[in-house]
Amino acid sequence: MSTFLQLCQDVRAQAGISGQGPTNVTGQTGIYADVVRWVEESYNEIQTIHENWNFLHNNYTLPIPAYVQEITMPVDGVRVIAKETFIHQESSGDKERVRYVPYSVWKLQDRFTLDEVKTEVPTYVTQLPNNNLRFNSKLDDLSDVLFEGYREPHIMVNSTDTPIFPPQYHDLIQFKALIKYASYYNATEVYKANEAAFREGISKMKFSELPKENLYTPPLVVFA
Repeated sequence: MSTFLQLCQDVRAQAGISGQGPTNVTGQTGIYADVVRWVEESYNEIQTIHENWNFLHNNYTLPIPAYVQEITMPVDGVRVIAKETFIHQESSGDKERVRYVPYSVWKLQDRFTLDEVKTEVPTYVTQLPNNNLRFNSKLDDLSDVLFEGYREPHIMVNSTDTPIFPPQYHDLIQFKALIKYASYYNATEVYKANEAAFREGISKMKFSELPKENLYTPPLVVFA
């Protein structure tokens, strides 16, 4: 398992840059600052190749206060919601499925936009343009909504931070950072070698770290 700092030091060594550093991922200047930035960028770019990597999957539980119809999403960011996974859980522990309705459909349905909001267990939910979740009803007690989704890309900040994807794929960050180094310094052989290594490694990572059966968004809701 590689730390943020170790990845930077490996890139420096593989690129043939003189010295023993960097000794920290903060406060660097010159070529060492470039190395840290290349590693940061590479880590983010690998995570954003697909939005549904297994290592980005998360289970969310958001509280719904009493008499509240609309709630905000977590501040740390939910990149994608698996919209068929919504479950409403009452304070008693009772659970019911909540059907997702695309906002483009929701806003045209009188039952969601014009009718009086009932005080009962929610049965439908939509995601508004501002990312808030809105339910078709509200409850007179505290409850929760549960759903699955994929988080925003992880960011390494400290020297001891480690990538969230499996250790056998940490070298991909190094390969991609070296591609950036080679592009900047026109190091053709370094570019070719690391591009080939990256292509092979990312192919293996896609095979093991993408869902074999994707979570999907169902077609338009048929209203009861």
